[in-house]
Amino acid sequence: MKKNIYIAIVLVMILTFIPLDIYAYDFYGDFVDVKIKTKNINEEIILYSSKGFTLFDKGNKNLELMDIDNEEILIKANADGLIDILDVSGKFIITISKDGSTMIGSKDSFESIIQVDNDRYRDYILFLINKDKINIINHIDIEHYLYGVVPREIPASSPKEALKAQVVVARSYAHTSLNNHINEGYNLCNTTHCQVYGGYDWENSNTNEAVNETYGEYVSYNGNIVNTPYHSNSGGYTEDSEKVWGGSLPYLIGVEDTYSLNAPNSSWTVNITPGELKEKLLQSGIDVGEVLNVEIIKTTDSNRVKEIKIIGSKKEEFISGNKFRSIIGSTYLKSTLFSIN
Repeated sequence: MKKNIYIAIVLVMILTFIPLDIYAYDFYGDFVDVKIKTKNINEEIILYSSKGFTLFDKGNKNLELMDIDNEEILIKANADGLIDILDVSGKFIITISKDGSTMIGSKDSFESIIQVDNDRYRDYILFLINKDKINIINHIDIEHYLYGVVPREIPASSPKEALKAQVVVARSYAHTSLNNHINEGYNLCNTTHCQVYGGYDWENSNTNEAVNETYGEYVSYNGNIVNTPYHSNSGGYTEDSEKVWGGSLPYLIGVEDTYSLNAPNSSWTVNITPGELKEKLLQSGIDVGEVLNVEIIKTTDSNRVKEIKIIGSKKEEFISGNKFRSIIGSTYLKSTLFSIN
């Protein structure tokens, strides 16, 4: 008889903080490279700016390399592995490097907003060729970056002080995450792996105001900017950092969080069949045969799953709760705070 495994999960997204200080710092002029899109090497990319474009040297933004009067241009990789800029009729304009050293900005003297295909972004756009892919990068002032992050991470209709608190946390998290993708040639991605970033079209006057009013403020512990991961709902209790990532941080310890109880996303259910789980395990290099059962063996003090036993027709496999979550998919299985029925 076919047996379904129903995994009932109470959401917890990482951690909450013990009391910390908020300090101001000067982030003026600090830019980050955010990957916003990836295209196949043979795909064309359309850029639009009502004022036309200016090419800049990334190492010196005051160095204007060339003006392009066209409102719309095409970006395309050429046979030499470089990047050609063309007009909409396909007429060649100029070739630029594939390493992102040449940036494209708007000629608008007030604010640079460039449309990339159907989405708009502030400041500059650059391109990195990586094998058979083109990574499209938004080189953007970190405060402008926050304009596009905060409304994706909290409803813009939230109380003003809640928006400002979210901004300070997001700014701190961005600052401590700048090396997330450094080996790939950029700083941050636009997904939950870093922070969800939507660009200019997601901006809201409420959240932009919160960014402006907290300019240069961040969370600090012992004089250093701290890593500030945040969650949608803790499920009622957060977790110590060492039980999530293996490193003990005195400002990231488990605390009771009664505000999360009975709030949106405080509880939810994931359904997965034994066959689906078998396929996910095989994709991760684990072959237990047919999945017969899944048991929770150990939990942490906050009742998060520390170790799981998977019983199969071939063998039993013991894995950590974090690995199990990764196998299922961390955006699907949103926490290790769950029970199994």
